[in-house]
Amino acid sequence: MDNKGKEIPGSKGAESREYINLLFKLEDEMKDLTYNEKRDKRQDASRSILDAFWTWVNETAALSTTNEKLTKALTYATNQRLFADTPKGATANAGLYTLVESAKANELDVYEYLKYLLNEMPNKDFNNHPEILDQYLPWSTELPDECRLTHRHKKCLEK
Repeated sequence: MDNKGKEIPGSKGAESREYINLLFKLEDEMKDLTYNEKRDKRQDASRSILDAFWTWVNETAALSTTNEKLTKALTYATNQRLFADTPKGATANAGLYTLVESAKANELDVYEYLKYLLNEMPNKDFNNHPEILDQYLPWSTELPDECRLTHRHKKCLEK
C-alpha cells in the first residue's frame, strides 16, 4: 500500500489479491451450477489456484522484509491453512461454512444467528435429545426475530 492506502501494482499485496480474484472469478462462473456440480468444479479448478497461492505464501514468507503488514498477513494465512489442513480443522471449517451459508439462504442475520446459537446451545442436552436441534436450524420457525434479516434492531442501523 502507498501512503494513501492504495494498492501498489506489482506489490506482494497485489500479487496475493490476484489469487483471491481468481477464486472469486471461479465462484462467479459457477453461480448457476447445482450444488454437486459446484463441489466437483471447486475440487478440480480451485486446487491449482490454491496450490499456487500456498507456494507463493511460502516463497514470500521466506523473503526478508521490513513490511510488518505483509509479515502479519502471511502469518495469518499460514495459521489458517494449518487449521484447515488437518481433518478436524477441515471438518470444523466445513461445518461453520455450511452453517453460515444456510443462514444466508434462509435470510438470517448471520451474526445474530451465530450469537444466538453460541448463547443457547451450550445449555441444551442435545447429545441425549437430538430432536432439540430442530429448533436451532436456520429454517426453523422457532428462531427469535433478532436472527431474521427483516428485524433491524441494531443501533448502528438506526438514524
